[in-house]
Amino acid sequence: MPILSLIVPKHQIVLTRAFEELVDEELSEHEIQLGKHASFSQDFRQIVDARFILKNSTSDENMALAAKSTPFGADSRRAIVVIREENFPDARRFSSNTGSSEFQVTRDMGGAMSWLDLNYNQLEVYIKFLEKRAKAAPEGSFVEIITEEEVITNDED
Repeated sequence: MPILSLIVPKHQIVLTRAFEELVDEELSEHEIQLGKHASFSQDFRQIVDARFILKNSTSDENMALAAKSTPFGADSRRAIVVIREENFPDARRFSSNTGSSEFQVTRDMGGAMSWLDLNYNQLEVYIKFLEKRAKAAPEGSFVEIITEEEVITNDED
């Protein structure tokens, strides 16, 4: 399952989109790559768009480990957006394993943005870029961290 994250330092946000099948290796690799990325700050907020995850094949142990070893700080506001009923308990479990009180699981992207003090107009160009990149992602295992500069560069082409 591809996991794509777009780091937008200007708005202190990481937009993450996960889709298809969620597996242990990609979840772990994503957290490691994100934490090591030069543009990332543990104080950033995050929205995880998990509306397109069709199957969660992660083990409970790996999901707990990824949640506990997240590169985000304990005070960073984060939200996971899910719409599939079967993904909601997994998202809640991930949230509780982070140990953060600043983590929300919701079914509504607008509600997540509002909770993070963001609005769609601020992030529209980034969200559309991430959607376009997701459609072009290769099948199978894939993790990619993108920066705000790449969006601007690709937008000029």
